[in-house]
Amino acid sequence: MALTEHPRACLLLTLIIAFALRASMVMTTEVDTPLRADAGEYYHYAVNLKRCGVYAMSNKLLPSDCRADVAHDDHRWPGYALLLLPLMDWPPTASMIEAVQWLQAVLSTATVLVIFLVGRRLGSTVGWLAATATALSPHLITANVYILSESAFTFGLAAFVLCAIRLCEQPGAGRALSCGAVLALTTLVRPTTLYFVVALVPFVWWKCEPNRLRICSATLAAFLVVYAPWVLFQMNAGPAPGKGSLSIKALNSGGYVDLMIDGNRLTRNLQHRHDPTFHQRDTAGKVLAHILEQARREPLTYLHWYLVGKPLTYLGWNTIDGIGDVFVYPVRQHGFERVQLLRIAHTGMKIIHWPVTWLALSVCVLAWWPRYDAMPVNARLALQLCTLVIGYFIAIHTVGNPLPRYAVPIRPLLFVCAAFGLVELATRWQRRNAAIRRPTV
Repeated sequence: MALTEHPRACLLLTLIIAFALRASMVMTTEVDTPLRADAGEYYHYAVNLKRCGVYAMSNKLLPSDCRADVAHDDHRWPGYALLLLPLMDWPPTASMIEAVQWLQAVLSTATVLVIFLVGRRLGSTVGWLAATATALSPHLITANVYILSESAFTFGLAAFVLCAIRLCEQPGAGRALSCGAVLALTTLVRPTTLYFVVALVPFVWWKCEPNRLRICSATLAAFLVVYAPWVLFQMNAGPAPGKGSLSIKALNSGGYVDLMIDGNRLTRNLQHRHDPTFHQRDTAGKVLAHILEQARREPLTYLHWYLVGKPLTYLGWNTIDGIGDVFVYPVRQHGFERVQLLRIAHTGMKIIHWPVTWLALSVCVLAWWPRYDAMPVNARLALQLCTLVIGYFIAIHTVGNPLPRYAVPIRPLLFVCAAFGLVELATRWQRRNAAIRRPTV
């Protein structure tokens, strides 16, 4: 069955497989203490807001009635907590955790559909390959079992990319408003995309030739209108007790070569526990001064770390800020042990991880090469936007903390680029063989 002849049937089959894998993972995985660390913070924000109308990380509100002495705080952006809010119970129950997991499984399956629609701009085969890789990705499958923002943020990022492509294909005020609004909503889930608007507006200006000013203004206005309430909230809310800025912590943590103290593997990603001076650097100025001082002492080491080490660490397979492999928090049992199809997907995707990553990165460079100007306009547009988002994420985490867990949301876009590269290579190989076989006169 040719993909170009039956794209809907192939897509439907891919979506069924995607949801089946995610459902199997949810049903067969048992997380040890699911509301620990970051997950516990998200839970407290959501349940405090639902029960007491207070957006706070504090657990003082939970054992008794709402307390007036607990104030709002802005440690975590509110998008994910608001998504969880209708499902939250106090005290937490197993059924509550399962409801969140199933919601995230649905969002993750919807991401497969969105990635197909993005990749289809580059051809039906590219769209199907990218959607299939997204469906089989162990990182995306596993993300659904944790009360963490990866699944929601990945869906939001993919939806934004699709909205931006549609805007540039057929510029209009409605599409501009939806594009800006979706980017803002995605940013409220996780602030990584906050500064992407600086890259988006010039890109839209470049691609949307008629009415550029109106389109760019509408996109920016929609982003600001949706995001502004959070800014106003931050102006009146205080910091969470005992919690510093997440951005300062990321910048500080990323300043250690290989995320270790003096090469000691026991300290990897635990710099805040083993370096007594870590928490003294509580401003961006102090962190940058420390990094520059270390770089002055070992310039080649730090140059290699920031130009090579950080990007490769960020794009790696193992979740080094968790228990390893694709897991963040410990699990008592998981689907990769118990379900054959999940085990096959995990093994296969792990084997091709680096070839796919390198192929995608190569495409990210070639997408801006003048030789590809002959590509159909919409195809080139989609490819360049995907590579722009990927490049932005790599740059942000090269500056900050390059944890592979934070690369999970861009994996579907990497799959789009890799699928395009694979189809291009196959096409060129076929042309080459056809030219060799062609008889000469």
